[in-house]
Amino acid sequence: MERLKGSCSAASDTPEIQRVKNNQRNISALFYTWDSRLMKGLMSAITDSPEIKLARENTKNISDVQYRESVGSGTAVTDTPEMERVRRNQHNISDAKYKKAVDPVSVGVTPELERVKQNQQNISTVQYQRSLQEVKGRSCSELDTPEMRRVRKSQDTVSMVAGLRQRLRVTSPH
Repeated sequence: MERLKGSCSAASDTPEIQRVKNNQRNISALFYTWDSRLMKGLMSAITDSPEIKLARENTKNISDVQYRESVGSGTAVTDTPEMERVRRNQHNISDAKYKKAVDPVSVGVTPELERVKQNQQNISTVQYQRSLQEVKGRSCSELDTPEMRRVRKSQDTVSMVAGLRQRLRVTSPH
């Protein structure tokens, strides 16, 4: 084999080499696309001025309004018991939050307030006396459940042990 000095021959483009070149081109384009999308989010060539920000916001708002107009009004929902319950709960929660936010005002002690308190106490006493009179003639019967039997047996045992200890103290010489 003779070597020719200073000359080189180019390899012919076989189908395999063509396939490899094509794959390399596709991979490079894919990486370039990924990099450009990634960099697009990270940096901007021009900073947004307040006017540009305002214009974008106005465009977005106009788009939202047009969308809502094209969609139209929503479907009316009938008031189901579940919806009514949720609405009542939300109202109660709102009331509770409002009452927490508002500082309570002290009214002080007025003659009217004293009279109302006294009337409430009298009514309560009368009702207590009436219920006491109703129960007075009846005897209170003990419930005879397995649990009550167990409690009574435990109490008897404790009492018996306490009695034995007492006797032992008295009879034992010190």
